[in-house]
Amino acid sequence: MRRKLNDAIIILLVLLPLEGLALTYQENFSNPAHTSTSTLVWNHFLNQLHPPLQVSGWNDGSNHNDPFSVGDGRHGVFDTSTYERFGTIVGNQIRIDTDAYPDLQFTNFNLADGWVLRPTGSNPLIIRSLGNIHIAGNIDCSGENGQDLNTNNTIISVGGIGHCGGASGGNGGTDTVAPLPGTSGGGFTTGGGAGPAGGGLGGASGAGGGAFRQPVTPGQDGTNPNGGAIALAGFNDQDDGFSIIGGGSGGGGGFAHDTGVDDSSGGGGGAGGGSIYMYAVGTITVEQITLGYGQVIANGGNGGGYSGAGTPRGGGGGGGGGGSILMFSRGDIDFLAGTVVSADAGLGGTVPAADGGNGSHGRTWITDNNGAAGGVVIESPLTLLVSPGVVEYQINTFTAESVSLDFGNTGPTLTAATPITAGVGTVTIDMDESDSAIFTPTYVLPSTLIGQELGRYFKFRVTINNTDASNPARITSMTWTYDGHKTDDFDFVSSCGSIRNLPPPSSWQLLLFLLPIVFAVWLRRHVSKIRCE
Repeated sequence: MRRKLNDAIIILLVLLPLEGLALTYQENFSNPAHTSTSTLVWNHFLNQLHPPLQVSGWNDGSNHNDPFSVGDGRHGVFDTSTYERFGTIVGNQIRIDTDAYPDLQFTNFNLADGWVLRPTGSNPLIIRSLGNIHIAGNIDCSGENGQDLNTNNTIISVGGIGHCGGASGGNGGTDTVAPLPGTSGGGFTTGGGAGPAGGGLGGASGAGGGAFRQPVTPGQDGTNPNGGAIALAGFNDQDDGFSIIGGGSGGGGGFAHDTGVDDSSGGGGGAGGGSIYMYAVGTITVEQITLGYGQVIANGGNGGGYSGAGTPRGGGGGGGGGGSILMFSRGDIDFLAGTVVSADAGLGGTVPAADGGNGSHGRTWITDNNGAAGGVVIESPLTLLVSPGVVEYQINTFTAESVSLDFGNTGPTLTAATPITAGVGTVTIDMDESDSAIFTPTYVLPSTLIGQELGRYFKFRVTINNTDASNPARITSMTWTYDGHKTDDFDFVSSCGSIRNLPPPSSWQLLLFLLPIVFAVWLRRHVSKIRCE
């Protein structure tokens, strides 16, 4: 009798845990598809929810605090394995069309040594990263140079092509086609004037393009060896908040005629520098590994000149205005030895008659968690802001809501809901459940649902009240623990979340599980019987 009782206890002890097996669902914020709406940053690179960022205390005569976005990481990682997804690879150049990709949002960005990112398109180059930005190659949004003047005054010297929102340069003139002025960047009149045609002494040069910058060091006017009309430089337009893109281009040089052997076309104007905007939660590092790399440049193109034989009398093209470079990072920004970060003016073309006017300098705005880039290299030109500000987390209340998620059980009984949080402030979790995946939630605290049998599907909401700009309140994981009593036939390998352990086994699984135990009990009884005999 005692042996039978022991056998029953063994089987019961095996079956009891299976009937109410504890399961867990863990959200670690690694899957961006889980978010429905959010004013928080669902950072699936850092695996956390954290407040958005802003640049605080930047000053152009008065203080400002401006929020900015680090994106949602929708474009994944940018490295040598993914370059071709975003553009055409020509040799070591990556040609990304900024009209097709006006807002690149990465989890992490790495431009390797020896590679050049040379965008095309009329939009600025915008790079957002949930992690870091590392540049050992070159990012080049500079305007192209204008073509040199031609000793055949019937051939047009074409202005340089603009990139990343920089304006294309004006064409030089011929004996039948008038030279063109430079054009504006960002819709403002900042292109340099074209040099009017000259007489026997030569054509006037094109003037330099203007740029968006506080109104100092403007571009240069054109010159005219005849002493007549000259081309006027494009003006600077102050835009401290970097809301306008692109540098103005240089004007085309005037052609020379009635000079006999010295007749020539005018030089093409240099294109304006484009705009580069970078935003990162982590660090931004520019380093030189190989000589000639480790550059972020948005310079104006040079105007077309002439360095050949003879003394052609056409005017030189004007230089393009410098572009714009902005870098905001919550981490550190470091420019290591040998690197170049530049939005300088293009130079006017040098010719025997009238040199083109130089463009205006562009602008930079580079700041991180302590308000300045580290390292040994300084950007050029240095920002003219009174203060570039610092990058901090926003102080406010923010929320994020999930899509409908799957407990993987048709009758889960909630036993615990455990968040892992950090930082200063409060983090609140609400949830609601349903038997249907499609439902409108009425959020309640998980504690009110402890011990209750829930529906198979649930949604949750995270509310963060952040009170610290440097050590923000954030959440790194959320775990729901529940007992599973009912199961359906469904796939447990899905994108709906991380379910730990398995649901209670089906009848045949239970039978297979019990067979060894039944056999062990039988063997024990059989051996005991033999010994007794």
